[in-house]
Amino acid sequence: MTKETTGIGTSARPGRCINSDDTNSRLAITLVIVCGFAGLALRYLAREHATDDAIQFLIPWYSFARDH
Repeated sequence: MTKETTGIGTSARPGRCINSDDTNSRLAITLVIVCGFAGLALRYLAREHATDDAIQFLIPWYSFARDH
């Protein structure tokens, strides 16, 4: 392997992606942020919801631990 050739999936310039595109990276970052906020909003809306399993097992255990 010489200086002019590189292996598959490597870049001739270290630290740079082969298919570097600022628009794609900004879109990806924006998508991650939007999904994060959507997840937080959904979690906030469902904060009062408790499953049967939580009511039967988790909440009594938590109350016991809190009281003792």
